[in-house]
Amino acid sequence: MEPTETLAIWRVVMGGITRRDWEMARKGKHEVEERQRALAKQRKKEGILWTPKHFVEVEEGHWQWKHSNKAVPPAPIIV
Repeated sequence: MEPTETLAIWRVVMGGITRRDWEMARKGKHEVEERQRALAKQRKKEGILWTPKHFVEVEEGHWQWKHSNKAVPPAPIIV
């Protein structure tokens, strides 16, 4: 799994939620947000323009999901 995968990034938050450990979830969310801020600051410092892969800005500050026209397979039902 890539370190940029959603499951890897939000693992601590999801673990806190499933355990109903709200403090763990809150701290995990804070860590994710701080990492995102640090990466944005570093990109700005280096003059790197970041473009989202799955969203387009339709007007300033308003983003819309960019449909890939690929069918999404049905999720398996796990009981």
